[in-house]
Amino acid sequence: MKANNGSGNNPDRDEWQTPKELFGLLDKQYNFKFDCCANSNNKKTDMYCNDFLKGNTTLYGVWMNPPFSKAKDMFEHYFKVVAYGVAIYRCDNFETRVELFMKV
Repeated sequence: MKANNGSGNNPDRDEWQTPKELFGLLDKQYNFKFDCCANSNNKKTDMYCNDFLKGNTTLYGVWMNPPFSKAKDMFEHYFKVVAYGVAIYRCDNFETRVELFMKV
């Protein structure tokens, strides 16, 4: 893949899915109830949402692997509304930059 100046937040890559093996290992430990960045084709749990940024309800047992083009906004919102869960970001390439936010 050709580098793209470090921005990497290409909407054409938003449909990247978490490998089943990785999700399975994490789900076994955390027992996810809600996939907050999914659609009916790539959902990892029975309950899912494709408009996560619009919700303000406190959520529990949340899985998040955000779309590349919305990662920064998704992480900011995640730390506001998620009581517990796991959020990952595909960082196996250096094309995509995102500011990380830590909830302390």
